[in-house]
Amino acid sequence: CEDGIETRDTGTIKGRGVFATKKFYRNDYIVEYAGELLTQAEAKHRETLYGRNHKIGCYMYYFKWGEKVFCVDATEETGR
Repeated sequence: CEDGIETRDTGTIKGRGVFATKKFYRNDYIVEYAGELLTQAEAKHRETLYGRNHKIGCYMYYFKWGEKVFCVDATEETGR
């Protein structure tokens, strides 16, 4: 989708991964991690739900902004 990266099935239980196909340098833009922005509480709830169905997978990125923890949930395919 983006110049210099591709997604591939890793052939392991981990599923898909993002791989570099060219050399990147410090401060280069690589990719946007897109999904639904959640509070930490909502994210933990969804992780529990996703854990009940291993066919769904779980693609969540946690980060801290100020004193609060948020999560970007990219589990649902959007074609983006």
